[in-house]
This record gives sequence, C-alpha cells and structure tokens, in this order.
Amino acid sequence: MERRIFLGVLGATLLGLAAAILLPGGRSADPSPKLPWDIRIAADGSLEVLGLRLGESSLQAARQLFEEEGKVSLFRVGDRGFAVEAFFQQVNLSGLRADIVLALELPPETLEAFYQRGLRISKAESGASKVTLAPEDLASVAEAPIKQITYLPAAKLDRDLIALRFGEPSERVPEADSPFTHWLYPGRGLDIAFNAQGQTVMQYVPLRDFPKLVEPLRRQSTSGSSPASRANP
Repeated sequence: MERRIFLGVLGATLLGLAAAILLPGGRSADPSPKLPWDIRIAADGSLEVLGLRLGESSLQAARQLFEEEGKVSLFRVGDRGFAVEAFFQQVNLSGLRADIVLALELPPETLEAFYQRGLRISKAESGASKVTLAPEDLASVAEAPIKQITYLPAAKLDRDLIALRFGEPSERVPEADSPFTHWLYPGRGLDIAFNAQGQTVMQYVPLRDFPKLVEPLRRQSTSGSSPASRANP
C-alpha cells in the first residue's frame, strides 16, 4: 500500500517537472518573454503577440526574431483569391517550441502578378494550388506586413491547461466532421482549436478581422449541436 502511495506521489512529481519543462518556469527568466498567451491589444484594436504587431511588423522582423528565413509560398484557393504565407518550423521562443505560419498582407494585384510569374505550381494537402515564387518576388515580400499568425505548439495541450493560460473562452464551437473544438476569444483576436489528443492550433488576427475568421467555422459547424454540447466539448 505504502509503495503504491509513494509511486503515485512520484508520478505526480514527474508530471509537475514535465510541465515545468514544457512551460516557462524552472529556468532562467527571459528578459522579454514572447508567450502565446501574452496578447496585447492597443487602443486602436491592433494586436501584438510573440513579439510581433499584426499589420505593422514585417516578415523581415519575424525572420530576425525567429532567427531563420522560413519558407514563403503563394496559395490560390479556388475563387477565394490568393494568399502568401511564410512557414517557420520548430521555432523556439521563450523556451516553447512551435511551428509558426505568418500570413502576409499584400495588394490583390501584386498577388496576381506573383502568380503569373510563379516558377512551379503544385497541390497542397488542403487542395489549394501552391506556387513557388520567382526570386525577385520572393525578395520583395520581406517588408510585407504580417496580417495573421498561426501558432502550432509542439507540446500537447489539454483543455485544463488552455483554460489556465488563456482563460475561459467567450464561445465554444465544435468543428463539423472533425475531432477539433474551437475556443473563441473575440476580445483578444484568438481562435484556439484542439482535440482530445492534445493537438492544438492557435490563430491570431486583428480584432476587426475576427468575425471573418470565425464566420466559415460557424457556417460549417454542426447545425444540430445542442447548447450543452457547445458548452462542454
């Protein structure tokens, strides 16, 4: 009996140590921590997170912060137009490791010109057309401002840990035909999608763009889900 109690205490201690490794704590303090739950909203509604201000910080600023170039691609999604994204793999910020995708803000006519000059077109996993940019266009996007950040943490997160770090959401929306549930924080420009396996995707947008982010989610969400199922994913 005593041995079982000892092993239980030991297991709890190891879990605590694991949490200290996955999250800040038990390590030298970062003088300027860049944490996914540290979201700053300015008076004009602009959002700053991970050391980047949406609509203002450039791709070049992110490259300097992340200490890597990232992979830039142009995407065309049916009749919804074009998007340029920069993908950064296994970025380490303040002791937390994550993949980060930055959506860049560029005029539609510029994106169309990029597409016409593209070197190669392939199909992405999402079904969108993925275009390799010409060298001159690849160089020109360095100063493009960031309009959206997608953060994919390497650590597995459960709902209790998400609630602890981000607080309770304003709304919970289950994703149709998917194990993911979205926790929505409109006052922080944040959508957190996660499943029972701890896979998590965080999307940050300016407050004014939040309705556009969640509108497709609400449209495709299971229309017959009850209020109880929405409140308790």
